[in-house]
Amino acid sequence: MPRSSSSSPTIRAIRKSVPPQAERLITQEKVAAIIGAYFSNVTATASQVAERYGVPFLNPESSSATLTQRGFKWFFRTTPHDDLFVHNFFDFLKAVETKKGIKPKRIALMNENTLWGTETTKLEDKLGKGARLRHRREGHLSGKEHPA
Repeated sequence: MPRSSSSSPTIRAIRKSVPPQAERLITQEKVAAIIGAYFSNVTATASQVAERYGVPFLNPESSSATLTQRGFKWFFRTTPHDDLFVHNFFDFLKAVETKKGIKPKRIALMNENTLWGTETTKLEDKLGKGARLRHRREGHLSGKEHPA
């Protein structure tokens, strides 16, 4: 799958095709469970279909925290979520200061325009303010920066 933003024609086309494909797997292929997907946006869409049919959806890749905050009965994730990764990053900055005496003063935030990118950057922004780091939100990457 190409690396791109959620606003690119490629990702929009993929997201449109997800519900019918997930439904086909469940209703026609009679799968016992669905495993996937890589992009949090695709996972969010496909797992809604699985939830509606009461089919387990196992996700080993997507890390958006909101995926497990929806209260779905049939959604399972085997990887940590982004909130943990972001908190670990700020814990690392504290450890660098404590152990090496280096206090970061500024950070720059940049994200891709997807569920994963925007959620992660919101938390980075919040924790950056709490850590009293001067930071600048650089904006979103579009599909132009990520050629297919």
